[in-house]
Amino acid sequence: MKENNNKKAWDEIFSFKNEDEEIEYEAQMLMFTFLGEIEKYQDIKDVNRKSLSERIKTSASYITQLFRGNRPLNFLTIAKMQKALKIKFEIKAINNCVYNEVIIPSPLYISKNTDVTEAKFETSETAISIYNNNYKQGHSA
Repeated sequence: MKENNNKKAWDEIFSFKNEDEEIEYEAQMLMFTFLGEIEKYQDIKDVNRKSLSERIKTSASYITQLFRGNRPLNFLTIAKMQKALKIKFEIKAINNCVYNEVIIPSPLYISKNTDVTEAKFETSETAISIYNNNYKQGHSA
C-alpha cells in the first residue's frame, strides 16, 4: 500500500496540472537546450559571459539572467550569440511519438503501408531508429 502511495506522489510531482504548464516546461527545455549549446561553445572558444554580453551589445546581467532561467531567450538574442561565437544552429524536428529501436537482420523489407517518418540505418547489423510505432517488418525472399 505504501509503495502505491509513493508512486502516486511521484506521479503528481512529475505531471502537469494543465496544458499551459506543460507548454511552459517545453519552452524552458528548448531555451536550456540552446543555452547549453551556447555555453559549450563559450568554453571551446574561451568566451566568458561578460565578453559574450559585450559582443552582442547587451548587459552581463541580462546574460546571467538568461542562463539562470530568469529571463526568456528570444530568437534575436540567439542570432546575435550565434554570430558572436561564429556558430550555426542546426534544427531538426521529429515526429512526437513513441520511439522504437529495433535491430532487424538484413535483408530489410518494410511494407509500402508502413508509416515511418524517419529511419536511421547504422552499422552492418542494420540497426534502425524508427520514430513511429506504426510499422511492419518482414524479410524479402
